[in-house]
Amino acid sequence: MTSSEASLRRRAEAVIGKMACYLDEGYLDSHIDAPIDRAVANYSENDAKPASHQCFHRSLARFVAHLHAYALPCQRRLSAAQSNDEAVALLEAAYEGTCANGYFAAVLDAALARPDGMEEVQVRLAEALKAQLRRLYVRWVFAKALPLSDWDLRCEIAAVLLHRMRSWLPTNMADSQPAQFADDIPMLFTLYLDVSRQHEELPL
Repeated sequence: MTSSEASLRRRAEAVIGKMACYLDEGYLDSHIDAPIDRAVANYSENDAKPASHQCFHRSLARFVAHLHAYALPCQRRLSAAQSNDEAVALLEAAYEGTCANGYFAAVLDAALARPDGMEEVQVRLAEALKAQLRRLYVRWVFAKALPLSDWDLRCEIAAVLLHRMRSWLPTNMADSQPAQFADDIPMLFTLYLDVSRQHEELPL
């Protein structure tokens, strides 16, 4: 290996190490999940079963405002209208209900579920918010860490990841040229994290 190749390898390993640090599960849990869990646990203004559609919206708007004020990394105060819009958008995009998904599934769960239907909706909405924040954060990490204009470095990053996972990859993937994955490093790195967490001997 030439000195330039060794330098490229070191740079690739440094990028991989940085991404692994930023995407450590413990970090994600402590900085995204745990603050939301604490905010949910401390929220007391709960209508177990909303008496009307307006009550449902008011209750969710208060809940979302509480999360934004006390749980999100960029804490901010939302108006009632902003909180309502945010709640509806989040439910429609990510709510997973008892029998269906989306906003109307949440309405039905709150009205027809057990007496604590509204609390169940709030818990599921909080889980949807965690997932949304994680996706945004992961996208930010890749945008910040990956050298989009450095083709050789991206190829080397792919080469390092493929080499580290070689024993656990299908033969056709393990024998692929790194350049095939230079534009798909987020996918490859996510696979690497999954494999690493299952096989502790893999470096992170």
